[in-house]
Amino acid sequence: MDAFQLLVDELGSADSKEAAVRSFLRYLLTAQTPHFAYLGFQRGPGEERVPFRAGSYPAAWITEYMAAELYSADPVVLQAATSAVPITWSLDLPLASASRGTTMELFERAAAHGIRSGYTVPIRSSLGHLATMTFASPLPWRQFEREVARMQSQFHLASFYFHAAIERILTPAERPMLTERERLCLALASQGLTTKESARTIKLSPRTVRFHLDNARAKLGAVNLSQAIVSATCAGVI
Repeated sequence: MDAFQLLVDELGSADSKEAAVRSFLRYLLTAQTPHFAYLGFQRGPGEERVPFRAGSYPAAWITEYMAAELYSADPVVLQAATSAVPITWSLDLPLASASRGTTMELFERAAAHGIRSGYTVPIRSSLGHLATMTFASPLPWRQFEREVARMQSQFHLASFYFHAAIERILTPAERPMLTERERLCLALASQGLTTKESARTIKLSPRTVRFHLDNARAKLGAVNLSQAIVSATCAGVI
């Protein structure tokens, strides 16, 4: 079994945040990426975003970052809140002039703790929850960039699986009630079949397959098909 499939299986059965973190750290050994940080934000009573964290950043940097509420001014977190596109960042990369001073200071403080370069995946659900998963390294960007290029697609999926596991652990709920057709269409999509291929396989029109996939996505609180597949897999419904 390869490292990624092992991660998926372990996250699916993880019963605590600590178990999920241990599984993710084992996976990162194969990626030659020493650090990861997950920040999850849920709406609080006053509609403020309340952070939840997990990861392997040095304890001193976590304490400094959370105590000073640096996430509220972190340009990576702010960009992730408005974009679904993964973010590459480093002390070595050029910065926008408008935020250069503040950003450089934050990146220098992180680099002092061994967090020099990173790749951040924004994660959001249709319920309004926002999360970020960051893969980080003490290496200069030119060196870390090669590892990001090699692992980019896995990093993206691994982030969704970790997020789904954490949401399941922190907010246990009944399994989503998907219809048999919704589960079947999701299962076929998880195997890499296109909408047209799925339609031919189960003798439905592509429009009907899209209808079932859209319904499943909405029930799972996912913003796209990939996230719906991950959520359904982690919930054990496909």
